[in-house]
Amino acid sequence: MNAHAKAPVRGGPANTDQDVSTIFSYLKELHANFVRLAHYPHDERMEREADREGIMVWSEIPKLAKHLICQT
Repeated sequence: MNAHAKAPVRGGPANTDQDVSTIFSYLKELHANFVRLAHYPHDERMEREADREGIMVWSEIPKLAKHLICQT
């Protein structure tokens, strides 16, 4: 499953305990055991809840601009 950092009921960013609980209740209903936190780093509550629920996480890392990585 892919999950965006959007609050599923109220809209806006998923940045409260209730938002995270709602997202993971949907994952549990679907019997998901893996979630990709899509496109960008999410609130750390997402990873903590996944750990409590036994759900494997693919968490994105921040993208660095090429010029910051390769100095030529």
